[in-house]
Amino acid sequence: MPAFAYKAMDGGGKEVTGDIEAADEGLATKLLRDKGLRPFEVKAASKGISFGGGKKKGKIKADDIMTFTRQLSTLIEAGL
Repeated sequence: MPAFAYKAMDGGGKEVTGDIEAADEGLATKLLRDKGLRPFEVKAASKGISFGGGKKKGKIKADDIMTFTRQLSTLIEAGL
């Protein structure tokens, strides 16, 4: 399911940012409103490969993926 980055206001007027998964931008906006937030910006999140569970997310560099793939291939060929 696609992820969307959002900026919204909570009930106390405080700005809240985050990510939400929804089928489309309209559904993401509806889900935020159902949570009691007033979204003022909802856009598709970056399409990079991400890792991590909580709020910290980062992209895995292409060089790191290539190194991992090469090392995994070596391990498989060695029978591990």
